[in-house]
Amino acid sequence: MRLHPLLAVTALALPNALPGQSAPSAVPVVAAGPSSLLAGVPGASRFVTANGARLHYLDFGGRGEPVVLLAGLGNTAWIWSEFGPRLAREGFRVVALTRRAHGESAAPASGYTLDALAADVIAFMDSLGFRQAHLVGHSLAGAELTRIAARHPSRVRRLVYVDAAYDRALQQRYDAAVPPPELGPEMTPADRRSVDAYLAYQRRARLDLARRWSAAVERDFRASLVADSLGRVRWRHPFARYGEMIADASRGAPEYAMVRAPALALYATVSQAILPAGASAEQRAAVARFERENNARWIAESVAQFRSGVRTGRVERIDGVHHLFLDRPEETLRAIVRFLRDSVPPSRP
Repeated sequence: MRLHPLLAVTALALPNALPGQSAPSAVPVVAAGPSSLLAGVPGASRFVTANGARLHYLDFGGRGEPVVLLAGLGNTAWIWSEFGPRLAREGFRVVALTRRAHGESAAPASGYTLDALAADVIAFMDSLGFRQAHLVGHSLAGAELTRIAARHPSRVRRLVYVDAAYDRALQQRYDAAVPPPELGPEMTPADRRSVDAYLAYQRRARLDLARRWSAAVERDFRASLVADSLGRVRWRHPFARYGEMIADASRGAPEYAMVRAPALALYATVSQAILPAGASAEQRAAVARFERENNARWIAESVAQFRSGVRTGRVERIDGVHHLFLDRPEETLRAIVRFLRDSVPPSRP
């Protein structure tokens, strides 16, 4: 499965396919310790059955208008476990949902289209008694935000796209012409001998996350990992489910013309394609070509689509990498709070 770096953690955070890894079998597994993840997190870890699936969520509490945080592809509610409590302290009722086939949520046999994922969010809101909510989505969750706003407009107060307002169909075309460069080290069997070894590998491979490696990042990984009876660490859910979600999100351009809610699109200015120390000339050339002929063009076209398509949209750029709420939490928090508190609907920039 070939994924673009801006599809959140999946491109580099999922383990490379080793023998028997492409489709996890019915090997007996034990959890990688999710019960201990709540330590140090203000809030509660809970489950709810929404749209027929048992889904995990974090409740960060707070009082005020409801805010639902949606993680990027491959990430879970735990990735918000530092940012979510801070947003709650700003005067909002904040929860974070783990989508199906992610982390501790169930992985039903079907339901990996944008329509189904949107229905999951609406059913989740129903279970908590949220008639309306602000939706904040990172990375591929941007496609879910747009679909929810298009299909369920009365349920949305405002939308915040955290480096998430992108045309995934356009992305696939650019990637086919100029593929993302391979920069991270290959995963070895030794990197799968324990969760700690796996995390150490990710700190070497994910240079964008290593900039701001934190407890939230580690919680997110630990919620997504399991060990088989021989102690070999692997991803909890089949990668094929992620491929189904990407395929559906890439079927066409975002339906921005259907978005009626005020929307803020935050864009990261720093590329995820970070060169490792001692990068070869070939790697440097590959990154330069990728940035010039793929990434920069795709982002520019996506920004233009959002500007022209969302009637009450606004665009802001933050000097950070893709996980802005981890890399630049202060700036990201200020931008989101300012937007959600703004009593006047934003005009077209």
